[in-house]
Amino acid sequence: MADKLLKAEKKRFFNPNEKTPTSEVPTKSESLFISDEDEREEEEPPAQTIPEVQFKQDLTRKVGGIAPAIVKYLYEKYSMKPNAVMFAMGELLTNPPDIDNLPGAIEPPQKRPKQEQDQPPRKRINIHEYIEEISQAQQQAPKEESWERLIGTMSSLAMATRPTMKPLKYQEPLEIRRIIPKNTTLMKSTAVRIYHNDREIGKFPEELARVLSPLFDLKIASFRASVLADTQSRLRTGDSFWISVDVFLLNEGFVKNIEAIENPADMKSFNASKETEAEAALRLRQSSLANLFDRLGIKPLRIADDEEEDDDDDNDGIVELDADETVSELNLDQLQEFYQNNNQLKIMESLPETTTPPEANFKILLRPYQKHGLAWLLAREHEFDVLEMLLNDDKLSTQAREELESLGTINPLWRKYRWPDYYDDGDSPQPTQVQTDKYFYANMYNGELSLERPVIKSSLRGGILADEMGLGKTISTLALINSVPYDNGTPLPKSKKPYASRTTLIVVPMSLLSQWKSEFDKCNSNGRHFCRVHYGDGQEVDLSRSLCSTDTSAIPIVMLTTYGTILSEFTRLTKKRNAKGELPLVGLYSVKFFRIILDEGHNIRNRTTKTAKSVYELELSRQWVLTGTPIVNRLDDLYSLAKFLQIDPWSNFSYWKTFVTLPFEEKKISQSIAVIQSILSPIFLRRTKNQKDRNGKPLVELPSKEVVIEDIKFNDDEEKLYKWFKDRAYHSFAEGMKSGQLLRRYTQILTHILRLRQVCCHVDLIGGAHEMEDDVINAEADEDTRKFLQSMKETHVRYANDTEVKQIMYKLYDKIQEDNECSICTQSPIAYHEMAITPCGHTFCLSCILEHLDFQGELKKEKLCPNCRVPISKYQLFRVRNQPTSANEIRFYTKKESTDRDFQLYLYDPNRSSSKVQALVRHLKTLQLQAPNLKVVVFSQFLSYLDIIETELKMGGDFLVSKFDGRLNMNDRAKLLDSFNKPLTNGKISVLLLSLRAGGVGLNLTTASRAFMMDPWWSPSVEDQAIDRIHRIGQNETVKVVRFIVANSIETKMLKIQDLKKQIGEAVAAEEEERRQRRIEEIQILFEE
Repeated sequence: MADKLLKAEKKRFFNPNEKTPTSEVPTKSESLFISDEDEREEEEPPAQTIPEVQFKQDLTRKVGGIAPAIVKYLYEKYSMKPNAVMFAMGELLTNPPDIDNLPGAIEPPQKRPKQEQDQPPRKRINIHEYIEEISQAQQQAPKEESWERLIGTMSSLAMATRPTMKPLKYQEPLEIRRIIPKNTTLMKSTAVRIYHNDREIGKFPEELARVLSPLFDLKIASFRASVLADTQSRLRTGDSFWISVDVFLLNEGFVKNIEAIENPADMKSFNASKETEAEAALRLRQSSLANLFDRLGIKPLRIADDEEEDDDDDNDGIVELDADETVSELNLDQLQEFYQNNNQLKIMESLPETTTPPEANFKILLRPYQKHGLAWLLAREHEFDVLEMLLNDDKLSTQAREELESLGTINPLWRKYRWPDYYDDGDSPQPTQVQTDKYFYANMYNGELSLERPVIKSSLRGGILADEMGLGKTISTLALINSVPYDNGTPLPKSKKPYASRTTLIVVPMSLLSQWKSEFDKCNSNGRHFCRVHYGDGQEVDLSRSLCSTDTSAIPIVMLTTYGTILSEFTRLTKKRNAKGELPLVGLYSVKFFRIILDEGHNIRNRTTKTAKSVYELELSRQWVLTGTPIVNRLDDLYSLAKFLQIDPWSNFSYWKTFVTLPFEEKKISQSIAVIQSILSPIFLRRTKNQKDRNGKPLVELPSKEVVIEDIKFNDDEEKLYKWFKDRAYHSFAEGMKSGQLLRRYTQILTHILRLRQVCCHVDLIGGAHEMEDDVINAEADEDTRKFLQSMKETHVRYANDTEVKQIMYKLYDKIQEDNECSICTQSPIAYHEMAITPCGHTFCLSCILEHLDFQGELKKEKLCPNCRVPISKYQLFRVRNQPTSANEIRFYTKKESTDRDFQLYLYDPNRSSSKVQALVRHLKTLQLQAPNLKVVVFSQFLSYLDIIETELKMGGDFLVSKFDGRLNMNDRAKLLDSFNKPLTNGKISVLLLSLRAGGVGLNLTTASRAFMMDPWWSPSVEDQAIDRIHRIGQNETVKVVRFIVANSIETKMLKIQDLKKQIGEAVAAEEEERRQRRIEEIQILFEE
C-alpha cells in the first residue's frame, strides 16, 4: 500500500513533514471516525479551566495593576478558554475595555435594575442561526469580488459510509460537504461527508472533522478533494481509503473588524459568566484555524523578512518561530543583519535625497546621504509640509506621503505568512485567484485573517538614529533642529508644566559637551539662534522664566546638558515629591521641552538605574535617541530606549517581557528578534560606511585606514616577572579544571589574567598588587626568585604622577652646583652625566648610590639616604643631562625667582622604560623627523599606564603631551581638546593620551592621523570605536594605526579571541550566567599551550 502511495503521489503542495497514518484500524480508546449524530451522547457544558484567583494573579503579573472590574469582566469572558490569560492580554493590547462602558451583565444579579429583571429571558441563539446571521450581514455589506486561494494540501484516511459500485481511481475528483442535522446545539455538529458523483461515500476521522466543520460554517475555507491512491476493489461500508484535500482560504474569511461581527448587538443583558454564541464561534474559529495551519505545516515568516522581496525559492523564509531553538545566545551577526534590513526599508526608497536645511539657519553643506537622512528625520516628526518646502528638485509623491503618515509598528499578536504557489496538474478545476498578494497575516489568538499589515499606530514624533560612528549623527541632528527649530503646530494638551516650544534639550556625556557646542557654532548661520549649556548649578531654579519668556530672542533653540547633571537634579528633587508622586517644578523638570535628544543613548540602557529613571521623568513633545550601539550587552537594552520614546504598548515592561524577554530566555531567539524588528523598523535608521547609495557609490568616501600589529619582545626583567605570574595563573586554572570548579575560581583567574596583561604593558602597574606582598614573596622556594621579586617590588616605591615628580624635581635645581661632591667615594666635582640626586637633595655618583641601596637590600635593612637617613628608593632618584632649562619653567613649579640653567633634571628609570614604551618613543621620534607638526593619539585602558607614558614622554621635552581621561572636569576637557586641535608650527609632535573609556566614543579627533593602541581589549568593536574617533568624516589623511602586542604572551591569545568574535559574532547572552560561561570558554583559549 505504501509503495503504491509513493508512486501515485500527486505533484501538488504537500507538507513534507506530514505524517501518514500507519494503521487503518482505530483503537478503542480513541475513535478514528466520527459517530452518527443519533449515536452521540449529550455533552456537558464547558467548564472553567482556570480559577479566578489564579487568573487574576497571572494577568496582573504580566500586565501590572488592573481595575478589579476589568479583571472580572475578562475572567467571565475568557475563563472557559484553555489559554484564558493570553486571550485577556490580547484584548487589553488591541482593544482595552472601557471601565465606564462595561456590560451590566458583570454586576451581581441582585443589583440589576428591576425593569431588566422583568424582561423575558433572552432566547438562546442556535449556532447555525447565528452563523446565518453572520452570512446575511456579510451579504448586506458592499460586494467585493469573491476569490479563493490555495493555502496547502493534506492527505487523510477516510472511511467508507456506503459501498461503491466500482473501485476509486487515482486523482478521481471528490466533493466535501458539510452536513448540519436539525436541532443541533453549539459545538456538537461536526459532520463532514465525502461525496462521489453526488453520492455520499465516506467520512473523515472525527479529529479532522472537528477542524474542518467550523471552517465551513464560518466561511473561512473551501476544500477540494481527490483520490490519493487507487483502491484494489470497490469499497464496502467500513473500508478505508486515502484522499488528498486542497485547502483554499476564502475572501469571506478575511473579515475586517471581526469583533463587530462576533459581538451581539445587545450587550447590556447578556450573562457574561456563560459563553455566548459569538464567543463560541470565535473560539471555534481560532482553534480550527490553528489546527489547520498545524496540519498543513504552515509556519510564520520571520518579521525580518517583511521588507525583503520574494524570490523563486519556495521555502525561503518559511521558518518556525515557536519551536524551541538550540541557540542559547544572540550574536551580533544577527544584529547586523537586523540593522541591514532596516537600511533597506522600502520607505527610504521613496524619500528624496535633496532635502536641504534653510540657508538662513544652517551653513554646512550636507552630503547626499545626510540629506536623505534629514528627509527621514522630518518624516518621523510628521513635518511633511516642511519636508516638501526644503526639497530642491525632487517632489514627495502623494503615495509616499500617505505611506509615511500611515507608518506604525506591527501588532505582536499577528504573524506574517506567505501564500504558496498553486501547481496546476491540468486535470483539477482552476481556483479563482484574483487576489495576487504574496503575503497574508493571521492572528492566532482570535483566528482573524488580514491581507493588510496590521499595525499599532503611534503618536511618536521621533525615533532612533543609529548610524555607524563617524557618519555625522551630530550634524544630521543639528540639521533637523535648524529645519524645525520651533513647534509651530497645533496646541498640545494642557500640561501642568510650561511648554518650552522653542527649545531642544540635548543630553550628552560630559566628554562631548564642548564638541556639541563647537559643532552648533560651526553650523549656525542665524544670529538670533544660540546654544546654551545647563550645568545644573542651581543658579536658575525655574527654567520657564528663560525658556518660556515672551522675549523670544532670549530663548535658546538648543540647551546642552549632561547625564550627570540630570541625575544630580533628579536625586535632589526625588526626595521632595508631592502626594501624587510628582517632582517639584525645578530645573530641567520645571518645563516641558519641545524636543529632547539623547546622544550616546545607550547610557540609559539599564532601566533600573537612576540615570535612566531621571531621563524618563523629563517631559517632552518629541524625542530622539542617537547611538551607534543600540544593544550593548542584553536584548533588554532596547526596552529602555522604547520606554524613553514612549512606544505604546512596548513602553509597558509587562508587554516587553511577555513578547521579547521571556521568549528569548526560553531560547526562542528568532521570535524575540522578529518582535523587536517589528517594533523598531518604522522608527529606526542605520547607515554604515560601507553602504552604497542608489547609484552604487559608497555613502561616504574616507581616506584609507591601515592597521598593523607590531610584535614586542620582553626585556629580561619583564620576561622573568611574566613567567612567575604565568605559572601562578596556569596552576590556578589547572586546579579549577581538575576540580570542576572553574566558575568558582572565575574572579581569581580574572585577577591572574589582569596581572599578565599589566606586565605586558609596564611592570610598575603590578607594584602594589597583593601578589607582591612580603608573605607571598617569602613563600617562594627559590632564593633567586625571592631576590628578583623583592627588587621588582620596589618599583611601586616611586612617585604617584607627573605632577608630584615635577614638584620635587624643580626644587632640586638649586641643589646642583659645579662643585658637588659624592659623599660615598668623595669624588668632586661629579660630572653631570654621572650624577644622581636624591629627593632629599643630596648628590652622589649614580654607581655609588645604586651600590649602596643594593647592599642595604641584601642585608634586609631599610634603604636610607647615606647623608640624612631618610627612606629613599632607586626609583626616586633624578639624573642630570646637558639640556638647558628656562627660569620661567622652574619658577612655574617652585613659585620662586630663578635663573636659566644649562642642565636639565629627569627621573631615573632603573629598569629603563617598558618595552612597549620604548617602542612608542622610537615611533614618535621617527615621525618627528619625517612629519613634524603631526598629531598622534595614544590609546590605553589603564589610566595608571597613561600616567607612566605621560611622565616618560614629557621628560625628554621633545613632544607636546596632553592626557584625556575621566578625571578631567568639563572645562579642562574643552581646553585640552581645543589646544590639541590647533595647528602646530614648532616642528614638534603633539601627543594625546586617551583612555578607551573616556574617549572611545563621541569625540572627533580628525586633526590626528596616527594612532597607537598600547594594549588590546577583549572586544574588537571597542578598539574599532576608538579608531573611529580618527577615521571619520573630516579626515583628509591616510590613517595609520599601530597595535603593540607582546609576542608569545596573553596578548597574542587575546587576538585569537578577537578574530573568533569577528567570525562568529560577539555574544549577547540572555542571562549573566550565560555571559560568564562564554567568558570561561575564552579563558580556556587564553590558557591553551
